[in-house]
Amino acid sequence: MTSTVAHVLVERGVFGYDTPIVALWPEFGVHGKQAATIRLTLTHAVGVPGVPADTTPEDLCDWHKMCAAIADAQPWWEPGTRHGYHALTYGYLVGEIVRRATGKPIAQVLREEVAGPLGMADELFFSVPRAQLGRLARLEDGDEPMDAAQSKQLEAMMPLLFKAAPMAVQPSAALYNRTDFLSADIPSGGTMSARAVARLYAALLGDVDGVRLVSPERLRESQPWPWTVSIRSSATPRGCRWATPLGDRCRTRQIPRPCSGGQAPAEAMPALIPPPGSRSR
Repeated sequence: MTSTVAHVLVERGVFGYDTPIVALWPEFGVHGKQAATIRLTLTHAVGVPGVPADTTPEDLCDWHKMCAAIADAQPWWEPGTRHGYHALTYGYLVGEIVRRATGKPIAQVLREEVAGPLGMADELFFSVPRAQLGRLARLEDGDEPMDAAQSKQLEAMMPLLFKAAPMAVQPSAALYNRTDFLSADIPSGGTMSARAVARLYAALLGDVDGVRLVSPERLRESQPWPWTVSIRSSATPRGCRWATPLGDRCRTRQIPRPCSGGQAPAEAMPALIPPPGSRSR
């Protein structure tokens, strides 16, 4: 959803893939990030995959606080030289670029440019309107919560995971069922019905009831393109689609194959239950 908004705005000429981020968001250009582009953001190569260690769920709901922290962050690598999944920061990065370029929150742009034209304005959200919260399917944790010793052991085994997303904002049903979380713009994930996401992807590929989100030329441009990045300890040419993490499967098979055109979001948000009597189109 988040990258779709960016591609639609590129299609409209609002900005380009190689537009420097600082051209829209000057505060981002510190600590060696001044040459970073929107292209590097969309391909998870911009170098700021982590949020501050003391980030809380309440912080995630504070758009301006999160964007200020990300803009002032020291990059983990020189933008464009490595690649790593920007699990939590991706939505704020793209969302703030969109806000600076359009003057509108990304949720509004999603509604006006994507969800509305597809007839899915009540089924495709970043921030869920409070009147729609009762339609959500609630999440449940699948396993018993870890105790302190288990959490510490996991942090020792996967330090970068917890550097990128501290324990307080790691995925959990408790976090994702929070009303403030669901009602906030946190566009690393979204809330949608199966029908809405199906129509969104269909409209990226072709015409859906007279609506096509991007042109065939734009779609071709988003196909895999060769580049060399350092992923962990390797530097291997790979095909990469926009906003697509290069998964372990791609790496272990040692072939330059593309992954899918989107990624499973960091936020596994509750799904919308369609209203009674509605039918898929």
